[in-house]
Amino acid sequence: MRHVIATPSQTKAILQRHGMTAKKSYGQNFLIDAGIVEKIARSAVVSDHCAVIEIGPGIGALTQFLCEYAAKVIAFEIDERLPAVLADTLGEYDNVELVMEDFLQTDLSARVEELRAQDGLYTLILRGRTGGRDVSDARVITCVRACVDPYADFDAFLALARDPDVRFVVSNTTEAGIVYTGRDALDDRPQASFPGKLTRLLYERFTAFGGARDKGLILLPVELI
Repeated sequence: MRHVIATPSQTKAILQRHGMTAKKSYGQNFLIDAGIVEKIARSAVVSDHCAVIEIGPGIGALTQFLCEYAAKVIAFEIDERLPAVLADTLGEYDNVELVMEDFLQTDLSARVEELRAQDGLYTLILRGRTGGRDVSDARVITCVRACVDPYADFDAFLALARDPDVRFVVSNTTEAGIVYTGRDALDDRPQASFPGKLTRLLYERFTAFGGARDKGLILLPVELI
């Protein structure tokens, strides 16, 4: 690590060099305590062969430490000013991938194999403000047992419907994904829309268990739309 980004002087120098200020519309806050940033990174990375998904790398203060400890860092960013900044601040690292798109709109199917390779473990990094205070927290998510991509393995997707241990369906799709199109068909593999996929899953469940009431699924929609 050539220079620690998370200091007041380095942060100020980087912002001045690139003519930048924080965009409050993006909730941008720049971390300037290297000790705290390193502690977050150490807590986030469960092993040196894992991959980390970071949402909003900013100028790279936390990303820098994540690159030190993780095998790979995938950083999602929407601020078009930042690729040049990150090329400057993270140029020494070859294990970071910058994805310029809204994380809430991205197709994560390409990341499924990476998640499988690390036994379903991933790190959720939360940064922002809560109750008027800056918050930065890293949580290792351990509840993922398996990853199924219906576009790559539709039969495995339908097999979930026939599993008697499956009881809950938690959805958090986007405005675009949840729209009913009317073009989905029962024989599609898979159906294009989320409502189409869910209907196919429920039909498979109903058929597999003969419509038994005690085999119904509990749906928990958590969309913020």
